[in-house]
Amino acid sequence: MFNNVDPERYEKPRRLLQYLEMEWGDYLFEAVEETAAQTAFPPGSRTVPFYRRAAKLVSTFHPTGGSVLEIGGATGRFALELWRLTRAPSITVVEASHEFRRLATELRGLRANEHLISLGFHHTFGSGPPSKALSMIREALLAANIEVCSDLTEVRGEAYDTVVLLNVIDRASRPDRLISNAIERTAPGGRLVMSCPFAYIEPNDQDIYNILDFLPTDRYLIETHLDYIIREGPRKVVHHLSQFVITTC
Repeated sequence: MFNNVDPERYEKPRRLLQYLEMEWGDYLFEAVEETAAQTAFPPGSRTVPFYRRAAKLVSTFHPTGGSVLEIGGATGRFALELWRLTRAPSITVVEASHEFRRLATELRGLRANEHLISLGFHHTFGSGPPSKALSMIREALLAANIEVCSDLTEVRGEAYDTVVLLNVIDRASRPDRLISNAIERTAPGGRLVMSCPFAYIEPNDQDIYNILDFLPTDRYLIETHLDYIIREGPRKVVHHLSQFVITTC
């Protein structure tokens, strides 16, 4: 389904922790982020996380009571934020990576701290995972109505009102096929949401400079850019910019 995306490329412990930080950094490093946002990055780049800003944009176009499918949803932060805004009765997250699904499960359980320590959290970020933050993440995820699957073959056959691919299509060897699969799962008149980083340099990643190249030019509802940072260590953060598009199918 993910068209030659190799999840093992993103399953090394350090990489898992970096993605965890991108999704949940405002919970895990709130004090550090407030300082960084005030001194190193434009206002709002960390005070309002990427997934929360994306969810706010999507909620504007998502129909009341509509269903949601997110492809490549990692540990579920975007799904959580969209659920908070829309109370969508059905949000399905498809994540091909076994390790990401395991991490999502651990965040919903009582042993997340042990799992993050085993991944090297202290070595990567210079401190242990804060237990209060993990409790808040657990409570938030357990409150949301989110189903996690490993492949589209596991989800129901009907089309979804909103289908989301955030920073995923550049990881596919055939982005056009991945997008075609997403369009097939989008109901007529539904919303297809995609984002893609600019100049994201990874081995085998695709150079995608404009998502609109893959879509009819007269169907997009919004095209903008969202910034975010990834903390690669206790003294290194990298600032990224993603194109963000919502189109109608």
